[in-house]
Amino acid sequence: MAKEELDEYSKMLWNRAELIRKVFVTFPFSTLIGVGDMNAKKKLLEFIFKNENLTFTKKTLRNGKSYEKAELILPNKKLIIILTLFFNHRSNCLQLEGLQHLCEDVLEPIIGC
Repeated sequence: MAKEELDEYSKMLWNRAELIRKVFVTFPFSTLIGVGDMNAKKKLLEFIFKNENLTFTKKTLRNGKSYEKAELILPNKKLIIILTLFFNHRSNCLQLEGLQHLCEDVLEPIIGC
């Protein structure tokens, strides 16, 4: 379906996807963290980059909370995307301990912080 044939809500989603793609390709960052609904973010990335080399690996932190690591190969760079739960205290979230594990075990080796 052509963009012009979409309803206003679908056009807004299409424009958002185009903007995200442009930002990912244009700006020089090599690591991105997506916080919140991991499944929604994964579906969005799969939609935006359906013709690119995009792989997801589900991983588990020391506290048992899971996250996904995506690797996206673009013509000009390799991008690592970490998809994680919200950081708050609820049981279905990463919680403070999980955030610490994410920083120490995942982010420090990638970005050297």
